[in-house]
Amino acid sequence: MSGLKIGVLHPGAMGESLAARAKNTGHQVYWASAGRSHQTRLRAKEHDLQGAGPLRASLEFAQSSLACAPLTLRRRSRAKC
Repeated sequence: MSGLKIGVLHPGAMGESLAARAKNTGHQVYWASAGRSHQTRLRAKEHDLQGAGPLRASLEFAQSSLACAPLTLRRRSRAKC
C-alpha cells in the first residue's frame, strides 16, 4: 500500500517533527512553501519534503493536512473569533 499525500502547513519547529514522522512512515509529505523563510526551507530540505507552493495549492493537492501551533498562538486566535 502506498502512503497518503499529506500536506503540512509549514515545517517550523513543531511541524517539522510531524512532517518527518509522516515521511518516515511511508507517506508523501508536501508543504506550503510560498513565502516561507530560509530556515523553514532548510528544514523541509533536510526531511526531503516537497514544496507545493501557496497554501491553497497544498491543501487541494493533499489527501490529508496537518497544522500545529503553540498553545499561546491558538489562544490568541480564538480570542479574535
